Amino acid sequence: MVVDDQSEIGRVARDILESAGYAVMLTSDPYEAIRLARSHSRPIDLLLTDVMMPLMDGRELARRILAIRPAIKVVLMSAYDVSGVAATGWPFIGKPFGVEGLKHKIADTLRERSR
Repeated sequence: MVVDDQSEIGRVARDILESAGYAVMLTSDPYEAIRLARSHSRPIDLLLTDVMMPLMDGRELARRILAIRPAIKVVLMSAYDVSGVAATGWPFIGKPFGVEGLKHKIADTLRERSR
């Protein structure tokens, strides 16, 4: 699942990940992401979310989705130096990201053992 309030960045991430063989749900609305996490019948392996969004901080979104789907992996992304990101323990990728950089970050995160 990709969540970014900037729809063009979300679309780029989705396109990169789909080209790597991943099935991707995309939304620009964190509340929609929570609804999808609750209602989607199949497993959701990973949440890639922007940290700074107007409706909800990406860290809060990740915490809420983890409460619904405890096995989901989380990758945070931002174009800014956001304080407190490292303290989450979740992987981070800066924007703008390259095609190979995003593919590797997601593949590496999915390979990691659950924390």
